[in-house]
Amino acid sequence: LACEVHSEKIGLAQKMVAARCNIAGKLAICTGEMLDSMYDSPMMTAAEVCDVTNAVLDGFDACLLTQVTLVGEFPVDAISQASKVARFAELGVDYYGSTNFISNNTRKPMAGMEAICLAAVTATIDMDASLIIIFSDSIVPPRLIAKFRPQVTILVVTNKPQVAAHCRFVFGLVPMYMKEKVTDTADALPAAVMHAKVQGLVTGESLQVIVMSGRETAIMSGQGIADLRFAPQRVTLQGESVLLVDPLPSPEGSYQGDQIMTLAVLSANGSVLENPSARKRNTKILCQLGPKSRSKDAICELLDAGMDVACINLAIGSQAGWMQVMADWREILAARLPQSRHVATMMVTKGPEIKTTMLRGHKRISLTVGQTVTIVVCGDDDQSFEGFQTEEETKIGVAYGALAESVAPGSTILISNGSIAICVKEVAGAEVQGVVTLADMKLGEKKLCSLPGARIQMPDKDSVLNFACTWNMDYLAVTFTQSGEDIKHVRALLQEAGCSMQVLAKIQNAEGLRNIDDILRHADGVIMARSALGVEIGAEKVPGAQKLIVTKCGIACKFVAVGDQMMETMLTKQKPTRAEMTDAANMVFDRCDGAMLVGETAHSTRAAETIRSLAAILVGAEEAMNKQQIFSFIRDFTPKPVGVVEAVVSGAVKTALDIEAFLIVIHSQDGSAAVLAAKYRPKVPVLVMTESEAIARQLSARFSLQAYLLPPGESYSAPGLKTAVAHAIANGICGGGGKMVLVSGRQGGAPPDQAPSVEVADMPDSVKAQPAKSLRVSALSITNKSWAAFRSQTLDVESHTAKTNLPCRKAKIVCTIGPQSGTEEVLGRLLDAGLNLARFNFSSGKAEQHRERLNRLRAVASSRGAHVATIFDTEGPEVVIGRLERHEPIYVEAGQKVILRACGGEEMRTFVGSKTDEATRIAVSYPQLSAHLTAGNVIWCNGHVDNLGIRVTSILDSCEVEGEALNSMLLAEGTTVSMPDITLDLPVLSPKDVADVQAFCSGDGAMDFLALSFTQSAEDVAEARRVLDAVEGGERVRIIAKIETALGLANFDAIMWAADGVMVDRGDLGMNIPMEKVALATKMMVAKCNIAGKFVICAAQMMEFMVEYSTPSCSEMTDVANAVLDGFDTVMLSAETAYGNYPEQTVRTMAALVRQAEVAMNFAATCAFIHEYSKPLSTCEAVALGVVNCAIDSKATLIICISDQGFMASLISKYRPPVPVLLVTSQAHIARQANAVFAQYPLLVPNLAEEFSTYLAKAVDIGVYSSGTVLAMYGRLEPDADSDPKYEILPPTECR
Repeated sequence: LACEVHSEKIGLAQKMVAARCNIAGKLAICTGEMLDSMYDSPMMTAAEVCDVTNAVLDGFDACLLTQVTLVGEFPVDAISQASKVARFAELGVDYYGSTNFISNNTRKPMAGMEAICLAAVTATIDMDASLIIIFSDSIVPPRLIAKFRPQVTILVVTNKPQVAAHCRFVFGLVPMYMKEKVTDTADALPAAVMHAKVQGLVTGESLQVIVMSGRETAIMSGQGIADLRFAPQRVTLQGESVLLVDPLPSPEGSYQGDQIMTLAVLSANGSVLENPSARKRNTKILCQLGPKSRSKDAICELLDAGMDVACINLAIGSQAGWMQVMADWREILAARLPQSRHVATMMVTKGPEIKTTMLRGHKRISLTVGQTVTIVVCGDDDQSFEGFQTEEETKIGVAYGALAESVAPGSTILISNGSIAICVKEVAGAEVQGVVTLADMKLGEKKLCSLPGARIQMPDKDSVLNFACTWNMDYLAVTFTQSGEDIKHVRALLQEAGCSMQVLAKIQNAEGLRNIDDILRHADGVIMARSALGVEIGAEKVPGAQKLIVTKCGIACKFVAVGDQMMETMLTKQKPTRAEMTDAANMVFDRCDGAMLVGETAHSTRAAETIRSLAAILVGAEEAMNKQQIFSFIRDFTPKPVGVVEAVVSGAVKTALDIEAFLIVIHSQDGSAAVLAAKYRPKVPVLVMTESEAIARQLSARFSLQAYLLPPGESYSAPGLKTAVAHAIANGICGGGGKMVLVSGRQGGAPPDQAPSVEVADMPDSVKAQPAKSLRVSALSITNKSWAAFRSQTLDVESHTAKTNLPCRKAKIVCTIGPQSGTEEVLGRLLDAGLNLARFNFSSGKAEQHRERLNRLRAVASSRGAHVATIFDTEGPEVVIGRLERHEPIYVEAGQKVILRACGGEEMRTFVGSKTDEATRIAVSYPQLSAHLTAGNVIWCNGHVDNLGIRVTSILDSCEVEGEALNSMLLAEGTTVSMPDITLDLPVLSPKDVADVQAFCSGDGAMDFLALSFTQSAEDVAEARRVLDAVEGGERVRIIAKIETALGLANFDAIMWAADGVMVDRGDLGMNIPMEKVALATKMMVAKCNIAGKFVICAAQMMEFMVEYSTPSCSEMTDVANAVLDGFDTVMLSAETAYGNYPEQTVRTMAALVRQAEVAMNFAATCAFIHEYSKPLSTCEAVALGVVNCAIDSKATLIICISDQGFMASLISKYRPPVPVLLVTSQAHIARQANAVFAQYPLLVPNLAEEFSTYLAKAVDIGVYSSGTVLAMYGRLEPDADSDPKYEILPPTECR
């Protein structure tokens, strides 16, 4: 080869050839002048030692010696020395990495035989096996095993001489030639193991062995996937005897250590956003039964909607009432079985309900910080004492008999979801003296209390035995679990009664979170009660605690479900909020087994509708998960070696991924093998064939598992398998067609949950696949637009249970200014709370009002020396409901006829909508309505509280459309209208918008950003730029494209590149695309903006709950945190600050959530992800990447960037630095606009020639620096880094 290519290229050519052969599974032999110096010398040269070593490390199967053995003087020495060098080189091979590399680069889908061989190799690694034994008359299966570079020898047992000879060429293969044909692997296995020992292939007396053989015959022919299976076997060597023994039990596999890493990787193409999903849902739904869902009819509705686990909380209602519910439950299931969907039952123990008592005269008590309060212990009766307040004293009662024993001086008592906090000063008998430390509200009657750190009483024997054991519940959730001892206590009660059920720990206090590792050692799983937990640890810590608990449970293979306020809005509304949509999706990305609905199903008449909405969101999220990456993450972080069963089952999941199987079938007697499959998050459903009805019910709660109950007396067999697969296809569990992965007991009748084997099979011939569902394809095709998103965090228990000093916040906050926030006093408080940008929404309010509020804001900001950015949000091409009779709202009822009249101009002002017995007639401000709509289209009227859907039934004429109301709602004039199925033929800037832009975006007082509502194309952005450029100073205004329509989403790439930044308006977007697609669309857009270096804002319904309440819902807590973790530069508040009752508290809460989320961000991994998708880089971007990596590696605390136009500072922010970026500029508008970008904090200076010590002093003043390493970026020839950047670490003398 060196004669035809340049000699300097031989080294790389060698590596390329070896790598390509490895991936293709082809034999690779390295030759050419190897050891030629030994032609007349008995010793290798150092170069030849390195040559042989590199050949091994490059992945060659063999080294071919030519001259040295053909005519050399020392051929035996050459072979001996080359063998020694190769053996030592193999000690340096990263077999784990080699297997993953070859697997990742092998074209998918793999052939079935290849996937099985890979599964056998990964099982060998994971269980630390000593040997692979394969019985084969073909070289093909052994070569496929060798392709994946196992770390152990592959003993090939064959009666074909040519196969034995071929083995001498291939990496890792050692032949064992047998003249007699093997008919039973169990009989031949001892001889094979003894042969391996004699040959020195294995050492020790107890060995783990992977055995590969044919399915029907012992010897494989290599003709197809139906001829291959693998299984583990443990053997013991005793002298000349080989004993086959049972496998060792699986070791504990929990995620140990103070810190834990989480990972979510998404990858999909546009079709995931474009089409409805036809997949079976893998994530399960738990539903709490209650007053609205205890009847037989209600239970049947929940079952039909998709409930997987029915939860009974003994704290609600009477035990006698629940007894009747369970009797009805059994009757309903008996009528649906034997082969309907299996549904589990869960009992939640009744913990001590700690609450305040009644108040004298039912008069609420005013509490102020510093006030002394006497708490009277009232046993368990909340009626026995009435609290009161006089000028001399304040006394309140608490109904909890053990209160005095549970608290001590220094303890805290939290009341009403933490809105009131009382610090205990003295405990005297039945009275507790305390001082109020927090009082956000007046105290009412019967408010729930929490006792952080106090020991809570466990459930007594009667409550467990009289109900859970009587009704043979499948799960028992232990309220207020604080340690592993609590679980052991409950298990002892169950054991005493002879009951067998899964015991779950309900984590709802700081002590339970602190002891999560101990709890997981004893519990079967966890229910995370987010609302109660947030009261103790703080709302801002709940999202991180959720990810921590879920990840630990996942690695430990323990069940985990998240509950509380999952879809709370649907108690009263038709659709969930955008925060709830994304919360549910993120729960899937966090890898929960299930989502738990509490009040949504216990107290709502919309329970079934809520379940269906949640199910749609869960399926949509599952479609975008990168299952290969998730599998690798779980496998990498599972402690090694794993047990035999886990090694085999995880291999089965990997095989299903690699061959793109349509189904995994597992025969499992006790469910343990099936649960291990769920741990690795398979992409396809797992059909579990089991003989136990109790196991079938329990498995229904686990991710992806679907149970098939074998008929009495029937065991796992080919006919039974055919029936089970037919059942799965008929019931929509899988679609059928293609290959399936089978996990069953090893040949010889070994139990599947102790010694499983894996094989790949085609779908049974007699089973018919279901035809693919017809999917509605949107006219707005985005199918070819692939995308990926990455999220990684590092979490620890301590930071979520103790007070910690949080670093400077890097993600920014937008506040919408309105009636509740337009005064100087409130604006000042918002600035102090964390406002960075102020949004003025010109779709509501008058221009004069906005001008007054803008002037007040600027005055307040000037008095504080703050550079606050302002956003002009256009009204846009809005379609609204016209005038109504007497200007009063009309109540539109579900099923009612609605006639929509297309109006424009003068008719829009004169036509008056009204309601009669026959129909409701309303005007819509879109003259082309009749021309653009067709029967079947749905129009949404977006009310402030709910949304009214109207399905078009007919087009009456050119002006009127007839439709039917899909739900009931109070419809007001001016309500905006969304039409998801059509493209509006309206200009992006109305004449009113243009006039407002000319007034507010010109001159020295121009606003900083123009948020372009309903952006649908890059041309819309260009039109807005033309309008801005036509006014004085308009060229300095940056354009934010608001994505809120399906067309805007379809044209997103072009819009993003044309605009300066993007606002993801989830509110209107959720009306224009299916709600289950909102979270994925959001993640797609933010990932693309991150890679493009465009700032991106998350908007709509982020903390909607705080419009009326002083704390956010659990969904909103996680929504804000996940927005930051997903990569948003800025999070936005709308009605929360414009109209809400708690604007300042909302901003403070959001700021706390953002800071806590940023603590968990894996900045190095995020930077690497953005870098990977940004190549090749410009010189300036490469320098920006360098400074971010330097900040990560040096643990710097500040980056100073002299960037007059903000260009280099924005490039730094693109790569998500872990520290603040002090942007030094002489341009006032650049300083203000920096507030929209991640990590940037502006410093406005008269010129750029000051010393860095001056900048550091200012950084201390604005609170972004205190001490530590500082990186400085500036120009090579002048201070401004925007032209020719360089950076350095400032000397310590300048950082003092």
